[in-house]
Amino acid sequence: MSHTTKIHKSSPPKKRTLKQTRCPRGEYRNPVTNICEPIVKPVKKTIMGCSSTYEPQDDAEKNRAVQLNKLKRQELRDIVSELKGETTGRTYIAEANTKPDLISLIICIERVNREQKENLAVSSSSVPSPVPSPSPVPVPVPVPVPVPVPVPSPSPAPSPAPSPAPSPVAPEPDTQMIDSIYEEINDPIIADGEITLTDNELKIQNQIGVLPTDIESKQGNEFLYNKERIEYNNRDVDENLDFLYPEINDPDFNIKIAKRKEFYDTMYDGKIRDIKTHADMLCDADFELMPHQMFVKNFLSFQTPYNALLL
Repeated sequence: MSHTTKIHKSSPPKKRTLKQTRCPRGEYRNPVTNICEPIVKPVKKTIMGCSSTYEPQDDAEKNRAVQLNKLKRQELRDIVSELKGETTGRTYIAEANTKPDLISLIICIERVNREQKENLAVSSSSVPSPVPSPSPVPVPVPVPVPVPVPVPSPSPAPSPAPSPAPSPVAPEPDTQMIDSIYEEINDPIIADGEITLTDNELKIQNQIGVLPTDIESKQGNEFLYNKERIEYNNRDVDENLDFLYPEINDPDFNIKIAKRKEFYDTMYDGKIRDIKTHADMLCDADFELMPHQMFVKNFLSFQTPYNALLL
């Protein structure tokens, strides 16, 4: 009886990889070059040469820091905005975010402003004052000798000038003519009884009834509902008036309003676009209203008879 022996295939040895050593402190490993490079800290933004890393220099600035520490962060942002000459109420300051950074930035800006005022005062005091000019020496003036003046002979009296002609007096306005014009203006253009209703219009008006006093009450709501229902059932379609905006009771309101150019241009085209390409195009484009915003703007404009829209 023969014995069979199993031969086990030995697996190939695993390749050993050298463990990367950690970069020294202050450096990081560049994932592209796999070389340790020094960490470059971003330069903080400055205002008037000041940054949030400023530290108080004397006791006055330290006391100022204690006073500012009692304020809230929004109050500190308002102080920074006033020092920059901007409007208050900002909720974010790019140059400083935390409360200690805001305090250091305020103290530094106040120090710069104080030094500028001192330099301006010193420069103004160093300007030499104007030297007074010497007073002029009085010069003796010779006394004039009187000269006899000849007496003129009497001239004949001038003839009196003619009196100006009286200006013509404007005639007084005719009060009767003014009253007649005023009456013509105040008279109604349409005389009483000139508007006539057809039998159908009179029937519809009687069905609608009289508008209640309180339109916001339950009776007022029922009146408006009944009015819309009656006008919808008794509407007259005139094909010659398609250029007008449709009435809100028109059952084909959405079709007619969509045919107008100002609303047809805002229609959704239904195209499917690449998200990244379309997003980059919209980000680089100038600001403009979205199609639905243009629709609302055109719908509630002064050119249309509509004054409300339920979104």
